Amino acid sequence: MSTTATGVVYTEEYSTTSDGGACRWYMRDDRKDTLDQVPLLLFVHGGGGNVDSFGFSGWVWLREALINAGWAVVEGDGGGPSNWGGPTAQGLYLEMFDWVSTKIIPGVLVIMGQSMGGIAAYNLAGQSILESRHSALIIENGTTDLTQRYSDHARAAYPAMNAAYGVPGATYQPELFDPAAQPYDPMQFPESMWAGKNVRQVWGAQDDSVEPGPHGQAWVTKYGTSTMSTSVFINDPGGHNPLKADQLSTFDYMQALLPPRPPLPERVYTVRRLNMIT
Repeated sequence: MSTTATGVVYTEEYSTTSDGGACRWYMRDDRKDTLDQVPLLLFVHGGGGNVDSFGFSGWVWLREALINAGWAVVEGDGGGPSNWGGPTAQGLYLEMFDWVSTKIIPGVLVIMGQSMGGIAAYNLAGQSILESRHSALIIENGTTDLTQRYSDHARAAYPAMNAAYGVPGATYQPELFDPAAQPYDPMQFPESMWAGKNVRQVWGAQDDSVEPGPHGQAWVTKYGTSTMSTSVFINDPGGHNPLKADQLSTFDYMQALLPPRPPLPERVYTVRRLNMIT
């Protein structure tokens, strides 16, 4: 059991996906049995992350705002800290959605990918069974150009990236990796994939881990006019980690996705006429 700064109690429930990895979900305890549909965040962690990534202190403003407002959160290991968003990882996140759907009735669904998690998030939103089910995709300092990231020798990740896309060995092999990764590379998706979708891009102007130029900015340039709506928030100054300002802005963005509450019915008055005989 945990408590937000405003005293709202929530309890994390844990399970495992088919690979044995951990997953968890939570929402405020006093709303679990009172909502017909629950807005849900499916969080896809970045490199080095695990089942508790959205629970880290750096996400406190968005996490607590969502819990206070009645949102549920589901997240998990997703194939390990360096899964690189391949098809196996994507399948595990779909398992998490199915699992939490046995606990609540999901309403509005937001998919959020941070850093490395951007790859799986783009794929879940663009070409999975959640493609027409989610209400918005949010990319936070997210890896977007998969083949460009593979060629980044300053931060070589060949063993993990090769494994994620079925390339043998632990060395740089673009002749094998590029065609294997092409179906999952967000910068090679057709523009029509994003028609009718809501996408929010958040990045730090000084991010030198996932530089916005070839990633978030490049996506907005190529696909930004293809969506139903494209939202951009830039942390400046800001690096790779989420900041309070962007989290609170993202919370407002997510809240705006909720359907309006139906108006209260007008009270009906019945006036009876009394006929008096004198």
